Amino acid sequence: MNYAGIAATDHPVEAGYDTVNSNYYFVIPGSNSGSSITNLNSSSNVNVPGRWAFRVDGGPKPIAASPFDPCYSYTILDQSWRSVYNTTFYPYLNCDYNFNFVGWYRFLLDGQNAQMTEQCIPVYHCGSYVSLHLDGGHPTIADGVVNRKTCVFWNNICCNAEIIPIRVKACLGGYYVYELVQPTPYCSAYCAEVSSFTTLAEPGIFYSYGPMVENTINAPSDDGSSSSVQLPTPFLFFGNKHQQIYVNNNGFLTFSQSSSQYDPDSFPAFKNQDIIAGLWTDLDNREKGQIYYRQYTNGSILQKATQDINSYFSNLNFNASWVFTATWNKVAYYSPTSTVSLIQ
Repeated sequence: MNYAGIAATDHPVEAGYDTVNSNYYFVIPGSNSGSSITNLNSSSNVNVPGRWAFRVDGGPKPIAASPFDPCYSYTILDQSWRSVYNTTFYPYLNCDYNFNFVGWYRFLLDGQNAQMTEQCIPVYHCGSYVSLHLDGGHPTIADGVVNRKTCVFWNNICCNAEIIPIRVKACLGGYYVYELVQPTPYCSAYCAEVSSFTTLAEPGIFYSYGPMVENTINAPSDDGSSSSVQLPTPFLFFGNKHQQIYVNNNGFLTFSQSSSQYDPDSFPAFKNQDIIAGLWTDLDNREKGQIYYRQYTNGSILQKATQDINSYFSNLNFNASWVFTATWNKVAYYSPTSTVSLIQ
């Protein structure tokens, strides 16, 4: 599965796969919340931002997020007064010793991705008397969870007082999360600035799609689907043989019949069908975007698939003889239609 430019939505969402009776299923971490699916642009289980890869033969399971990963379990702090540029504290100062911090937090500033500042900030900034900044710098993704300290600028010394230990992690979605603690005894606040940290999907992860490569296009239709796509050889999906595929406009594939369902099932659904959900949600190709699909039995696409799969799964000795691609190219969400997403 490949992702780029995934926009947040208020619609229910689900990405992953589910089988008959849910004997096998997988949910991509963070993909079942419309506010966090932008992480799909850069998260991965194969160290290729924007790509997730799975075996469907019952072999070794894909690398999944740990049982608890703070990158997918955090509280958002979107408080504009925390900005390094805020020198206004009327009618009162904000003091984080009044806030009961529990767990991990992510900073936003008016909806923009933000991070704790590393600058030495003078008094009466960030909506408080003194401002807490991060000492020691932010980690890389490879660092995992790291220990850091926060402190305040005082008497012209950058890290002079109120030294507080916290933990920090860099996330594949291009943001940081912080395990914050309650600062005491001064009136102080954690200070934030708009972040430039990003991990974007690699341009080359998408397989060729569009009219120039003779793809078939689904007709514009709310909750529509392709007709039955007959396969040259049976596709074995966790032991179930399928001779046909349906490309449903709402971002998922089915095998036994087409589906107009726009509210996704939560996996495991324990139903009598196999599903591959690139991004199952309420999409609308009548307004924006195209839905393409194509089968390949020869050519460079087979070579690309062979190379990709063997690089992700060691000792498999895989050789592709057939490839099926389905691409939802910048398709809009249903009402509002101002945002689009690219899914393959």
